[in-house]
Amino acid sequence: NEDDLQRLTSRMIELVKLLVSRHIKDNYKAIIQVLIYFKCDDDKLALTNKCLWDALTDDLLSIQFENDYLKFVVVIYGLAG
Repeated sequence: NEDDLQRLTSRMIELVKLLVSRHIKDNYKAIIQVLIYFKCDDDKLALTNKCLWDALTDDLLSIQFENDYLKFVVVIYGLAG
């Protein structure tokens, strides 16, 4: 149900935040975005983002995985601070 997805998403964000904090440089800021949704809702999903970007210093890592029922998308933005 939706409450379980919300708890799972919050837990995943905390785990990713812990991993990122160990590896990010001092002069960078990280934005972590986690999206978890049921595969049956695939056609209902629309997601957009917009960001002012410095191609010389900023970057992102996007990871997607799935199981039989859920899809997971994790995006980590590294922005020079």
